[in-house]
Amino acid sequence: MIDHYLLTLIGTDRPGLVESIARTIAKSGGNWEESRLANLRGKFAGMVLAAVPHQNAADFTQQVDALKTAELSVRITRIQTPPSDNRRTRHLRLLANDRPGILHELSAALTSLNANVEELTSDCIPAPMSNQSLFQATCRLSLPDSLADESLIAALENLADDWMVELAPPD
Repeated sequence: MIDHYLLTLIGTDRPGLVESIARTIAKSGGNWEESRLANLRGKFAGMVLAAVPHQNAADFTQQVDALKTAELSVRITRIQTPPSDNRRTRHLRLLANDRPGILHELSAALTSLNANVEELTSDCIPAPMSNQSLFQATCRLSLPDSLADESLIAALENLADDWMVELAPPD
């Protein structure tokens, strides 16, 4: 039997940090299945999904606890695989003039449509001609089967005149 764990890590970034996480998983006979890792202004932020043989679970949690330092907080959560439902996945790309609250507008609209944000990447970039700040985001969404793609795009584009929305099926 295999147990799945989600590790969430936040701390000061440094060379060898990812290797120490990978070593911890490997020492317990585990497998690094999925991750999202980033350096955000010198801080490391990461989530790692690890699969560990059930008989090694106690050893694994002790090894993960040993990763904790004053510069690195680590949280370990045992997870169950959620049951699948009648939803589909779509990728959303958005570009708009940046302004305070834009991500709240986007997330509120998605929530009202019963869309779940499974993954989100966003940043601000300078506009090519004016150097004005542009907000860009890419999302992986889980959508109810009853929500037509055209309805999703229309709902988002109606939020503001400057929103450019593109929806694509998963890769």
